[in-house]
Amino acid sequence: KGLGRRNPGLIPLAVQDVFSYIKQSPEREFLLRVSYLEIYNEVINDLLAPEAINLRIREDAKNRSVWVDGLKEEIVVS
Repeated sequence: KGLGRRNPGLIPLAVQDVFSYIKQSPEREFLLRVSYLEIYNEVINDLLAPEAINLRIREDAKNRSVWVDGLKEEIVVS
């Protein structure tokens, strides 16, 4: 067997956990959106939109939320 099957990594494990939780909650409806970003040498790049480079982190202290401005989101169903 390949190494990937024994050690799937953080992203596959997180995705598996999220879909497991959704499957265990049939009485609820979910909208699942994902983004993939890379932080390297303090530069944030969008891995779903390669043209989106050097993005900025934004913060709303009142609502206690943090996001990356301009980061692409995709709706996921499986």
